[in-house]
Amino acid sequence: MCSSDLDFFVIADGLCSTLAGAAGFRERRCDSTRYASRQRFHRPSCSTGWIDSVEVHWGNHEQLYLTPIGEDEVSVALLTQTPGRRVCDALPDFPAVARWLAGAFCTSVARGAVTKTRTLQQVLHGNIALLGDASGSVDAITGEGLLSAFRQAYALAEALAIGKPERYVTAHRRIAWNPHRMARLLLLLDRHPQLRTQLIAALAKQPDSFAALLRVHLGEQSWLKASCSFIAEQIVEEYEAHRWPAFFAASGNRRERGL
Repeated sequence: MCSSDLDFFVIADGLCSTLAGAAGFRERRCDSTRYASRQRFHRPSCSTGWIDSVEVHWGNHEQLYLTPIGEDEVSVALLTQTPGRRVCDALPDFPAVARWLAGAFCTSVARGAVTKTRTLQQVLHGNIALLGDASGSVDAITGEGLLSAFRQAYALAEALAIGKPERYVTAHRRIAWNPHRMARLLLLLDRHPQLRTQLIAALAKQPDSFAALLRVHLGEQSWLKASCSFIAEQIVEEYEAHRWPAFFAASGNRRERGL
């Protein structure tokens, strides 16, 4: 059956979509490629200091995510620039996490995937639409994969319900805007440890600004209304002091100094 035989065809087969390529959709740009792996660990229930929220530990161009998934089990995920690197390889470089996991044992095999920040030339062509990571993606550091896909699915359903699928293109662009901007910011911090240290320290001193940044990330507040202008000022000052040529390449253009 060809696509012309269908009322509408939705492609949602993930980051390395073979269907999207076969249908003629092409990548416009890829801003970053990193590698992810994860494993689950079990600790005895009598252990102290069990986490009750997600923790993100920053290392040298990589991060470890700790996510509690039960009373005595935690998922540990690694995001890194190094292909083939696994959670067990990274633990020695995260001594605090390694100490915390001392005595724990793995409850799953290591699984890995590629994570990219990328956009496509188009997400709609005739009666074919792309959805989720097949339509473009952001680095997993944003935690945005499923959330964006759900928002896109809702927007596509609304557009089809009123018989105007072209509205999905505008909605898709709007949905992707915040995650891509946040990915650029977080990957900038990944590349420049000194800047990351300063910004995290500033956020720790101003929890209201950190909360505002989270609301922006969740789409509950606009960048312009967020009380985090000091972040932009810190980034600009740091860039001007060190003349980092990668800054504007990562941020897109000079207008995005305000982040």
